[in-house]
Amino acid sequence: MDWLVTYKYNNVEHHLQLQARTVPNIQVVAFRAVTEVFGEKPPVNKVVGQPVLEWMRACGVDLTDVVLLRRTSRGAKHEDESSAL
Repeated sequence: MDWLVTYKYNNVEHHLQLQARTVPNIQVVAFRAVTEVFGEKPPVNKVVGQPVLEWMRACGVDLTDVVLLRRTSRGAKHEDESSAL
């Protein structure tokens, strides 16, 4: 499934597309969004046991929405078509 993640950084809305077999894990969404903004060096290190959304906010990133774009990703659809031949 293809998912569209919407987040804000510096009051500017950004979008990120993810692929997952089911609803994406919040930790995956958080780390991808923070990595999109800061690369491999976020301004705040995540502390063990710290809620991931709290860490995102400490980095200045706010998750606003996660929406399903497509139930079947292009790659899975292509594989299904190939096996039908």
